[in-house]
Amino acid sequence: MKLEKEIQEYVRSFAGLSKQSVKERDILHGTTILALKYKNGVVVAGDCRMCFNPTLIGSENFKKLFKIDEDSVIAVAGSVAPAMELIRFLRAEVDIYNRTQTHRLSFEGKANLVSRILAKFAPLASAGIVVLPIYASRNKIYGYDYLGARYEVKYLAVGSGSQQALTYLDSNWNEELSKFQAVKIAVAALNLAYQRNPQTGKVKLVYIIEDEIVEIDSEKISKIEEGDKNVQL
Repeated sequence: MKLEKEIQEYVRSFAGLSKQSVKERDILHGTTILALKYKNGVVVAGDCRMCFNPTLIGSENFKKLFKIDEDSVIAVAGSVAPAMELIRFLRAEVDIYNRTQTHRLSFEGKANLVSRILAKFAPLASAGIVVLPIYASRNKIYGYDYLGARYEVKYLAVGSGSQQALTYLDSNWNEELSKFQAVKIAVAALNLAYQRNPQTGKVKLVYIIEDEIVEIDSEKISKIEEGDKNVQL
């Protein structure tokens, strides 16, 4: 109940805003995120740039991927402030549930929580303050609209560079990808977005979800970009 009130208060504090009162340059936006399934798991990836607008970069080191627990990762694009609140509220809800119940919250339950939080954020959309997440486990990927409706996908890209990234995924994804192939495709899709979309940055963050969640370090990502086929993931 306390957390519910916190969410309501957070939304209420911004509810009077309009697109006329909020200028694009005043709001930080995260840019391109994606996820794709492969034979034994899921890859989630994103760039690390956040912008005030297409010509004003706020940071090149904003991580858009977050571990929620030991078996799920959420990626966020859109307005940075509500994205961070979404992560905070989701983690708090999951933690409260796991500490007070006899069994841990399922991935479906956590995915429903994301929908509920986004639905409560809906009044912010009238001011252009929108967050669009991708939520993934080892076996499922969910995309969301800004009202909280969720849909299951096998691969997805969201954000300013999503058109370029999704074009690459459309052409290269298949059901039988290996882990290495999936990571290579994710990195290449983000590179295409970086080349064609000024709001997408060069720095990347990549997670693999199988029996555990593993972050791919920048050195390995660089080797994959250079065409090294012997990178151990």
